[in-house]
Amino acid sequence: MAAPDVASLLRSLDKWDQAWAKHDPNELQKLLAPDCTLHADGVLFENDLKGADAILDIHKRYFSTFDFNHEPIACAANPETRSGFAFWQDHDVRRKEGDKGAGTSIAGMWKAVFNQDCSAIQDIYFLRQLHQEEAEHKLKDPKSIAKGGVDSSRYPKAPATMTATESEAQKHKEEQKAARYAAEQYSKIWQTGDTSIAEKIMDENVKSTDLMHGGELQGRQSWCDMIKKVFENWKPTTSSYDVGVSLDGRVALVHWISEGAESHQGAEPDQNIKMFGLNMLQINPENGKIVESIGFRQLSPVEREMMMKPDAFKRAKEQ
Repeated sequence: MAAPDVASLLRSLDKWDQAWAKHDPNELQKLLAPDCTLHADGVLFENDLKGADAILDIHKRYFSTFDFNHEPIACAANPETRSGFAFWQDHDVRRKEGDKGAGTSIAGMWKAVFNQDCSAIQDIYFLRQLHQEEAEHKLKDPKSIAKGGVDSSRYPKAPATMTATESEAQKHKEEQKAARYAAEQYSKIWQTGDTSIAEKIMDENVKSTDLMHGGELQGRQSWCDMIKKVFENWKPTTSSYDVGVSLDGRVALVHWISEGAESHQGAEPDQNIKMFGLNMLQINPENGKIVESIGFRQLSPVEREMMMKPDAFKRAKEQ
């Protein structure tokens, strides 16, 4: 079967996004393959959720407990892997009943891998910030993981995806090609630690933000210095990445998986660690360079030990 086109993937992804915005589990159910897997982020979920029923159950509980306003920011697709990507935020997340507390804005990303005919979602990868109640339940220090969302007015308005057509996508083939190249080279830097190509693909004043840990870097050199420091303590053995590009080529979204070992103090010797992350790259369409990087990644075992309460997942099941 031929690979789907970018536009059809974005239309399929938009159905999921619309169902989430409406807090509608019935619409979500129509989009999930019976054997769908939601891959655990390691903070909200300790283990993968297997099967549409398990995934729907957790969404029903969330929708019935919390209210929020959903805002899509950017979306992208990769026809070769049948994947749709989205960067979004939920505003004013708060309990529907009882002590509602102050609303929290949280940003997140997800990747949906569709089945052969794009009629249903087979796999979901997601990472997001925690809202206030989640942070208090799960973290030793609720401020140790960032929250607060992003200023979405800083980003170009995403083209409409519900009515996306392949002819629209064809208009921006060159921009999509440039965005994919920049994102793939960016991913290769994270695979190898070699920053020699950074000047070619990243703006001198590129801004890099970690929306899980709250770190922010300004400038390409600062980013390269950070990469060097990371690879002093992280020894990858295998890695892979999947890149989706937006309809207009101004955004690339990346899902990466890396296996390796930590070498800093507190890490268990010879322990093999597998983790994944999601990144949004904003691309300057005039030169194809990355002007901003926003990222989420799973916590390492050492970070989970340091940051999370011992009963974090037990408490989540009781909510």
